[in-house]
Amino acid sequence: MYGGERKFGRDLETGRMLENSYFGEVPVTEEMRREFRSLEEEHGGRIPAAEMFGVVRKHQVDDPENPRRDLPREIRLAVADRLKVSEDDLDNVKFYSAVGTPVDHLLGVDAWIEYDDPSREVSAIGTMDVTYRQDKIQEGHKADVVFGELSDINSDEYLDEVEDIARVLADKMKDEIGRGALRAA
Repeated sequence: MYGGERKFGRDLETGRMLENSYFGEVPVTEEMRREFRSLEEEHGGRIPAAEMFGVVRKHQVDDPENPRRDLPREIRLAVADRLKVSEDDLDNVKFYSAVGTPVDHLLGVDAWIEYDDPSREVSAIGTMDVTYRQDKIQEGHKADVVFGELSDINSDEYLDEVEDIARVLADKMKDEIGRGALRAA
């Protein structure tokens, strides 16, 4: 192992490459840097997490309501299903990447899923971190769910892994909103 790289069979990937392949990177533009600097000044160097998420939310490359990548799309739909979100309200479930942004570097969050319940005017988020580091996977880290490399996308194991991730996220989100408070689909 050198420089955070580990060899897996013939593949040589860094954790960042894994994050990018699963969630896609959000380019840190000069505009985003200015927004973060402004917030740092406003808050004396300690930006509240909600405001950090807000900046990254505005700079998404992908559509949070219809992610192009398979994993975000499948996690989004599985979480919506577990939250019993109706088809009419599905656009209130959004998937955001934070890869490469201050949310990734400072908060340890590579991606998050967000649900705004319009009938109750409440929202909840569930955060994710993907890593090759076994200690983060086994002991957890800053994100709500931490996971490593997933099985082949065409396997039953992959579907089980997606469901496990969705279960953890949805349970956390239900707790935020109030257990059982979401209306049935």
